[in-house]
Amino acid sequence: MKPIISKDKLLESGLQYGHQTRSWDPAMKPYIQMSKRGIHLINLDKTSHSLEHAYNFAKKITERKGTFLFVGTSKQSSKTIRENAERVGAFYVDYRWLGGILTNFRTIQNSINKLRNLERLAKKNFEGYTKKEGIQMRKQLEKLEKTLGGIKFMRKLPSAIFVSSIKNEEITIKEAKKMGIYLFGIADTNVNPFTVQFPIFGNDDANKSVSLVTTIIADAIAAGKNEKQLAAYVEDDKVEIMGLIPREEKNLNKKPSYNNKYKNTVNTIKTPVVEEEKNQ
Repeated sequence: MKPIISKDKLLESGLQYGHQTRSWDPAMKPYIQMSKRGIHLINLDKTSHSLEHAYNFAKKITERKGTFLFVGTSKQSSKTIRENAERVGAFYVDYRWLGGILTNFRTIQNSINKLRNLERLAKKNFEGYTKKEGIQMRKQLEKLEKTLGGIKFMRKLPSAIFVSSIKNEEITIKEAKKMGIYLFGIADTNVNPFTVQFPIFGNDDANKSVSLVTTIIADAIAAGKNEKQLAAYVEDDKVEIMGLIPREEKNLNKKPSYNNKYKNTVNTIKTPVVEEEKNQ
């Protein structure tokens, strides 16, 4: 059976690089291949299995007319979260998570209504208001657009949420659990992966690794809608990754890269990651 994406592409994106060995979570032990120079290396066979499991369930949710919310507020994830969500018609939060988006949904809707009203006024250049009032309202519009622009058409809670980092989006995860929403997320070596139902084992700090996983989850939604996929089940030379930050703009907490002699250190292990819940 053809893999969702080749191991070469996973290696190329740097998904195998975990955190320093001293800052690991023991729950990740089964998914760590080895350590080199004080850095844990993630088993990419386990990553591949977890990606396939997450992809299949995300596709099922979409086929059942479910909706997705993408969340990634770190510098390395916000661009890919926004671009992939817009590509497949999903909602997104890419700037800052406002507490209560899920648990206090009605109050958030009031802020969204205010945003949409300001947009209508802006189209008429704030006609009927003084110049000073117009400037103030435009600033308020820009602020609301940053935090709520990606969910301004979300009229009910989403069926599922994808977070670009389990570690960085803890508030989102807590709210989603309270509301019984399915959770997908990238699990680096410093977290308990089963904080979410569908963990994807990999590096959550590098733009390329986060963008690859986000593109594949968006592809699952595209497949559920019979739309074009860019990375999942696509030939290596045709893979496209959305949301990559141009090299000159990068300012990330880089993890060390290794020589090619480490490229083939991942064993072939065919162990299922998570059993799909019954009665799905």
